[in-house]
Amino acid sequence: MKKTYFLNTLLAIAVAFILSGCSGKDGATGPAGPTGNANVSVYDVIEAPSSWVADGNGGWIAVLTATGFSPSAGACNVYMSSDNSSWTALPFVGYTLGSPDVNYVFNNAQIDIYYDAQAGTASISQPSNTYYFKVVVIPPAAMHQHPHTNWNNLDEVNAVIIQQKASR
Repeated sequence: MKKTYFLNTLLAIAVAFILSGCSGKDGATGPAGPTGNANVSVYDVIEAPSSWVADGNGGWIAVLTATGFSPSAGACNVYMSSDNSSWTALPFVGYTLGSPDVNYVFNNAQIDIYYDAQAGTASISQPSNTYYFKVVVIPPAAMHQHPHTNWNNLDEVNAVIIQQKASR
């Protein structure tokens, strides 16, 4: 009987502490943090036809590097253009005969661009045009700050970059 009384008393005290611990005034709001940017970085790289080397599998590879380049710092998107004005997000799958499939792989120092023959085709000729690449490195903070941005759309990415520059 004494054990039951003791346990009930202990339970009542615990409930009182729990309920009273939730009351009180709210503290003052802390100071606003510094205006920051999401540190999205854009690198422009030009690849001449002579910079492509055979990959040993019937396709071609170009290695993209740039000063300060760190694609492992978050997401990395690559866009390709043959005229430096109309951009296509990679990977790109060629749907017409003779069109290349273009893909990329990145690590902390470079991006390898693969210019390959379509499935069912043994090989493809070396690129004969100069290609322009925009490499966009997007830290996780940028993706969090702009959750509705389509990171595969270069126009939307540019809008984020313009917004960052304006807030500096």
